Amino acid sequence: MSVTWTDVCAVSDLQPERAVPALVQGRQVAIVRLHDDTVHAVGQRDPYCDANVMSRGLVGSVTVEGREVPVIFSPMYKQAFDVR
Repeated sequence: MSVTWTDVCAVSDLQPERAVPALVQGRQVAIVRLHDDTVHAVGQRDPYCDANVMSRGLVGSVTVEGREVPVIFSPMYKQAFDVR
């Protein structure tokens, strides 16, 4: 599987720990910049309620087996999704 990168915006346009929606090659995504300046994109659709709302969710972290994992919380049912 090959990976294709698509420029959407400058990293400086994104606020840390705030998700923003984007349309990339016809697909809705939520783009997240973490405090360490890494940028991740996840699907905009919440799989539990089938609504495109993930960019409205809170960005944070949870501890899994003693390690901090960056997540976005669904604004609908509050599930945490790993952004990596």
